[in-house]
Amino acid sequence: VHTNKLILVWCPFQAILQAGLATAQPSATAVAVGIASAEYNNYIVTRFTSGVSAYSATGGAPSVASGRLSYTFGFKGPAVSVDTACSSSLVATHIAASNIWGGAACSGALAAGVGLLLSPDTTAMFHKAGMLAADGRCKTLDQAADGYVRGEACGVMILQAGAAQAAVAVYLASAVNQDG
Repeated sequence: VHTNKLILVWCPFQAILQAGLATAQPSATAVAVGIASAEYNNYIVTRFTSGVSAYSATGGAPSVASGRLSYTFGFKGPAVSVDTACSSSLVATHIAASNIWGGAACSGALAAGVGLLLSPDTTAMFHKAGMLAADGRCKTLDQAADGYVRGEACGVMILQAGAAQAAVAVYLASAVNQDG
């Protein structure tokens, strides 16, 4: 049985500070970010066309989110951005834990998930496709379920291998299927 210290907060920097990972020395910390929407990149390109630069193409791309966190905080472990639609954050957490459990020489991992609704366009497309609940309410596993509801959030977890002293929670296992 694996025991891991788990810290959950909304800000990567706050999570890193609380976990004691914010040091001047690089660490073998892995980073996995669940990020399933390109709305931020689209927002930057369409709203700030005068600010388009060599950095704007990658600055808003979901694929670079994990690398930016790794670079900013000196993390030298594996870094991956995950897009598995609605399950992106859960799959990122699984990957982060697997880096610790699977012998990737990581003593810690940052798992993050972010979803922002910055434009009505994606919601309008999903509405036209009949994917959204008509009444705007989630009815998961209910016979009356008629779609899903979009929402936005950001969360960060720091997982650390070893004894779970002062842990918020103990993360024992995870698994994913074809879509989280």
